[in-house]
Amino acid sequence: MLKGNNGVTLVALVITIIVLLILAGVSISLVVGDNGVLKQATNAADKTNEAAVKSELDMAVSAVVADWSAQKYTGDTDPGELATYMDQEKIEANMSDEFKADLSFTCNAYEGTTTTTIGYKGETYSFIVAVTSSGNSATVKAAE
Repeated sequence: MLKGNNGVTLVALVITIIVLLILAGVSISLVVGDNGVLKQATNAADKTNEAAVKSELDMAVSAVVADWSAQKYTGDTDPGELATYMDQEKIEANMSDEFKADLSFTCNAYEGTTTTTIGYKGETYSFIVAVTSSGNSATVKAAE
């Protein structure tokens, strides 16, 4: 009678190691590849920061438009055109103090359109603040 072998053969061991190497390669590629988890997380964080900057700028521009409207329609003095009334100082003054902590802000006005560059958390974001054709409001959109 033949005795049964209870051990692992060399072929089974090599196949197991090859399968484990393939799984490790796939896992590493999913984490650090061109479309990996780390890259997607970085992109998501950048988009979140850009959205936070745009939201803050939207609110500041809306506050400047509201101040201008209040002066124009209920005040004793004429603030002039919105395109000239809205400047960097007024926009920056309406941004929250917590947001200003990491803020570097430049604003270049040109015929009712203001290109605004904001540095936030180590990144730079550019937006265009444009007075609408009616001259009574402004929009904020990402610069291309």
